[in-house]
Amino acid sequence: MKKIAYILSMAVVFSSCEKLVEEKVYTSLDAEKLYENVAGCEAALTGVYGELTKHQYYGTVFPQMAQNLCGIYTTEGTQIDNKFSNGSGTLFINWHWEAIWQVVARTNDVIFNVNKSQITETVKNRILGEAYFIRAKSYFDLVRLWGGVPLRLEPSKASTIHMARSSANEVYGQIVKDLNEAKKFLPEPAGAPLGRPHKYAAYALAQKVYLTMAGNDPSSPNWQKSIDDGLAVVNSMAYSLVRPYARLWQLPNKNSKEGIFEIQGSVVNTGDGASLTRFFLPGFPGSNLTPLADTWGRGKVNKEVYDGHMKEYPNDPRIDITYLDSSYRNRMNTTTVSIYPVAKTGRNSFTFIKKYVDPAYTGTSSNTNIIYMRYAEVLLMLAEAYNEIGNPTQAHAYVNLLLARARDLNGNNVNEPSEVSPANWMGMNQTVFRDRIMKEYRYELLGELDEYFQVRRRGQAYFKSILDAHNAYAPTILNVSNTNGFDYIVPTDPTTMNKIMLLPIPLTEMAANNLIKQTDQNPGY
Repeated sequence: MKKIAYILSMAVVFSSCEKLVEEKVYTSLDAEKLYENVAGCEAALTGVYGELTKHQYYGTVFPQMAQNLCGIYTTEGTQIDNKFSNGSGTLFINWHWEAIWQVVARTNDVIFNVNKSQITETVKNRILGEAYFIRAKSYFDLVRLWGGVPLRLEPSKASTIHMARSSANEVYGQIVKDLNEAKKFLPEPAGAPLGRPHKYAAYALAQKVYLTMAGNDPSSPNWQKSIDDGLAVVNSMAYSLVRPYARLWQLPNKNSKEGIFEIQGSVVNTGDGASLTRFFLPGFPGSNLTPLADTWGRGKVNKEVYDGHMKEYPNDPRIDITYLDSSYRNRMNTTTVSIYPVAKTGRNSFTFIKKYVDPAYTGTSSNTNIIYMRYAEVLLMLAEAYNEIGNPTQAHAYVNLLLARARDLNGNNVNEPSEVSPANWMGMNQTVFRDRIMKEYRYELLGELDEYFQVRRRGQAYFKSILDAHNAYAPTILNVSNTNGFDYIVPTDPTTMNKIMLLPIPLTEMAANNLIKQTDQNPGY
């Protein structure tokens, strides 16, 4: 097992060229042995998924980095701050870059070697489909975080350490190619193992990729491409909305009929553990929602976000499921801690995300899954895209499916006379709908690790409007000089806005890769 684990660590251009060469000692005969049977191929694929839950990826770094840089959360106790002062030497940024490239390196190994393997065609196709899907996901994360990056599509070797950045358009082109391969190879729903993507997950991710490529361009052909892939998901009848909304967040309902791709969590995970329970629930001491161990409270919801949801939909059942507000009992169950909106200032004057409660949380790991995509997002994306191409009837219809589920408190698929909020949308013009649908993503998906991308994909002006709304919100101006967990003001001058749309290329990459120089760095770094 040690040898297999070592083979699976074949990596890419991390801290030095020498390290890469050392890690590739076993890349020929032993790799052939690993991939000569189904068990070895499956082990290699499992190694790909294992990277996603590591500390440097979803285990710790990505939730802290992405959530703290989206203008929707407040944090303390982490090196990623809310004021965008991080640079190319920031450790978390370097770690996350390396973590994603480790996933890319492993998928490249799987694709290259499984293609040559003599295993049965059905198993081979499924493994290839999953590998293409994960590689597409990885490059989608890379291009949204850093823009153009090197396109590494083959197993790592010393001769390919140095590689220039491809353009963002070229990266998106490769993502589309990989997803087309995933669509071809991934099985129908009945043939996919539990917790793994099937064919229509590739369509759903492609829908999201095209929506992102459309950006803020009303004439982009990618709106229709996004619709086409979204309709393929809907018409497949592979997914449906879980009712009521509360049931979606109950632990027995992991990998539900709504989940499109979920990163698996388990308290028996012997590694770092990808635990949003730890990240989102209150900090030391934790709450009695996790009686076995304290949580961190590093993703506290900004006041304007919570108040905005309350104002828009004051009786929305999603509010009680999404937010831990007003107060909670400490982990020892001896004290009541007041939080927002009861506490108005200071470290406790925030609400928390309540979607990842797990009484079995151990301090490092949780049974809760990280839901990378679910069917609700497919419907929201269809609504947004139909609005952009000038079809308000379809746009309203898709968002109203979600609102009907949201107000269905007892989950019987019937809206009782008392179940009136959130009400259906009707009669909105294109501009009003566009503004409202972007808010609806937040109300439905808050805490699901997509906010960093949502606030940026509509362009710099939209992101600035999010930050300006935060800065203008009265309660956030109370303790602006104190950065230790209190309210904060974000700079939104043109230079800063031009800078914070992308992360800096890390110093580790620039030191190891001779074809990426300081002149290739992203603006502002």
